[in-house]
Amino acid sequence: MSNDETKPQLTIDRRHDLDALRAFAMLLGIALHGALAYTATPYWVIRDDHTHWGFDMFIGAVHGFRMPLFFVVSGFFTAMLWRKRGFRSLAKQRGKRILLPLIVFGLTILPLQVWIVGSIAGGDWESSRKGARDAEGAAMVPVETIWDAAKYNDVDALRGFVDEGADLDSADPSFKFPPLNWAAINGSEEAVRVLVDAGAKIDVIIEDKSTPLSHAALMGHDEIVAYLLEEGANPNSVNTFNATPHDNTYVEADIAEWVIGMLGLTVDFEESEAGRERCRQLLRADGGRGFQELEGAEESRETLTGAYMAFTEWRGFHTGDVFGHLWFLWYLVWLFVPFSIYTMIVNKASWNGAPKWLFHFPTVLLWIVPATFIPYWFNGLRSQEFGPETMTGWIPMPHILTLYGVFFIFGVLYYDCDDREGKVGRWWPLSLLAAVVVYPFSIWFTFEAADVAKSMPEGWVRPLSVFTQALYPWLVTFGLMGFFRWVFRSERRPVRYISDASYWLYVTHMPLVFVAQHLLRPLEWPAILKFLIVSATVTAVLLVVYEICVRYTPIGTMLNGKRVRATQRAGGG
Repeated sequence: MSNDETKPQLTIDRRHDLDALRAFAMLLGIALHGALAYTATPYWVIRDDHTHWGFDMFIGAVHGFRMPLFFVVSGFFTAMLWRKRGFRSLAKQRGKRILLPLIVFGLTILPLQVWIVGSIAGGDWESSRKGARDAEGAAMVPVETIWDAAKYNDVDALRGFVDEGADLDSADPSFKFPPLNWAAINGSEEAVRVLVDAGAKIDVIIEDKSTPLSHAALMGHDEIVAYLLEEGANPNSVNTFNATPHDNTYVEADIAEWVIGMLGLTVDFEESEAGRERCRQLLRADGGRGFQELEGAEESRETLTGAYMAFTEWRGFHTGDVFGHLWFLWYLVWLFVPFSIYTMIVNKASWNGAPKWLFHFPTVLLWIVPATFIPYWFNGLRSQEFGPETMTGWIPMPHILTLYGVFFIFGVLYYDCDDREGKVGRWWPLSLLAAVVVYPFSIWFTFEAADVAKSMPEGWVRPLSVFTQALYPWLVTFGLMGFFRWVFRSERRPVRYISDASYWLYVTHMPLVFVAQHLLRPLEWPAILKFLIVSATVTAVLLVVYEICVRYTPIGTMLNGKRVRATQRAGGG
């Protein structure tokens, strides 16, 4: 029996509230990326001097629910199309609306984005390279802290901090790197020697448990590796990625390039590769081995978490950035496979959906949060992470795809339950209020785990972090579903227009965001003002382009189906 032979009898009218909600999730992505330049913890390619910690909280709050919400709505509309048109029609529509845009914009917008980043951010990275000095020998980068001095190899300034009694092992407030890690990763050899001679811990570790030796090996700074080994550095330290310094010499160049770019530094990767080979030889001679070779590595695989960590070390999961911000389209392609299996099972069983009461708030939380807890458990194992991880390579990490799959399948099931009365969002004010309360606690459990553990029973912090991270997106999702149903229950033409345009706005916004952030960077304006200008300007420009060049063209047809101008309809053309 084919998927089109049996169709359950569901005739739910189009949900204008969910159309608006999907557009909201898309547009919120522009705001999120626009805010990244102004975070107190800078990790965006365009980093502004005018930052504020409030942007970190905003980004965490948005990232924690935005894409999960999007996948819920996407699952709902996928099920709607299948129920109304049949599987074959749905498959053709998914190919036109998802796979084709992924190919088209992947071959146009992503290369443009890479070129802009290389042209704009490249100059910023170049000005902050190690030991950057002007014609008279003065440092081009202002050295204001011990971390700056270590990073930029300003030995005189560094000795001054040492003489003043500065804490040599303290982490900087931005990236949580101690001075020795900064010197090691940026190849500041003289600074490394000054710090070690002054008593800095040679195996000091950062949050992901990487040591200075790990960082030096990652970048191929063989002279620093040789010196640290002579001074007694541990050649077999293991970070949270289950990688030793020896393993770091094999990290793909694009990943190393992303790391160094995120840190605002530069490196010659041809020279780096030759240095890595020398680092491998030095580490081997000193007893350095890969994680797979270490005694006890096998035992760590006996736990489910350890086994999964070992499994996901496979390089196929680490192919670097392929899809950029278009990764969600690639994930929807992957999720079409389990959805297809679902349709075959449903058709064979003639199933009309789960009981409605399972989707009533708050009953729905009793089963959907535990279902989400499982993939969330493997989220953030390799680094501290709030909200769902995102990988943009060819093969998604199983737990990441499963996590988004839970939200997608929930949307599918939600359509089938025929919630015409909107029971899932009926207590939306309470749901949103609960999310506001849960969010700071989840941040606390996740990023202050070491301090929190001191005041809690052993083994509680990680489960509480995972539980609150699993609960938070559902509270926001159900709250927003109820709110949007209350406000946008009936169709409104301006809202429908924005909903149509939102797809175009999101897939094309990144290059303009980078340009806008770069142009505003020299201005002495508050970060909040710059953020509002970037978000509003990018959105306005792309809306104009959408109306003039996209909506009634083949591009608009590809994204949203054919649209006809009002004058053509009136004239019968």
